[in-house]
Amino acid sequence: MWTELETKLLEWEGRFVEIWTQKTRDRLDVDREYISKELPLLKAEKHAVEIRLRKIEELIAKNRVLIDDLEEELCRGLSGGHSLAAVGEALRDEFGNRLKKEYSEGRKKVREFLESHYKIGKAESMDLLSLLEEVEPLHYQVDFQDRPKDAPLVYHAPGELSPVTKSKVINHLDGLWEIRA
Repeated sequence: MWTELETKLLEWEGRFVEIWTQKTRDRLDVDREYISKELPLLKAEKHAVEIRLRKIEELIAKNRVLIDDLEEELCRGLSGGHSLAAVGEALRDEFGNRLKKEYSEGRKKVREFLESHYKIGKAESMDLLSLLEEVEPLHYQVDFQDRPKDAPLVYHAPGELSPVTKSKVINHLDGLWEIRA
């Protein structure tokens, strides 16, 4: 009886392997047929996407050139004909590579310099300063070196008490102006 059962199990196992390999073989043939149809379509789509990507990169580069030209033209209009590089160099000549002032105090000092040096009004000097910050020949860097790692970064004036900790907090505006001309 056990030998008959073992024989039957072995037959079933052989039949199962035969059915499995036949289904797998059939499936592989269907997959190969599908792949042979789809692969050229996928390659064509990849090529089209690569072409579109190159065109988009070209448009981005052209827009960057146009933006640079507009920023340069705006600077010339605000400064009386001077380029961004010339304005940056004038700032560097006046203040050096770094201006150790708080954010608002540094902005005021730079704005006053722009007004006196280029003989422009307050509105033009503020616009020119904003342009210089945006284009980044003038960059403000917050100084975190003396700040304890667990101190909260909050917006309070120097010397004010924090409503949360009732202690003096570090002013987030401590830092320096970098002049990258």
